[in-house]
Amino acid sequence: MAGSTFLRATRAWNPLLAFEILSLYVDDIPPADLKAICEKTYTPAISRSPDIAPLRKLETGFYLQG
Repeated sequence: MAGSTFLRATRAWNPLLAFEILSLYVDDIPPADLKAICEKTYTPAISRSPDIAPLRKLETGFYLQG
């Protein structure tokens, strides 16, 4: 991912970041459909957390999603 694309994506909320990353690898789903999938999937309601993909600190420098 180009630096400017990454910076743009990380300043956005998670569906856009997911779309930017997945679009690097997914070539059999049209971009508009992939973006719609990300927008429907990366939501607080689906993840049951306002953080969408929360991290728990295990120790200094080590985190676990969950």
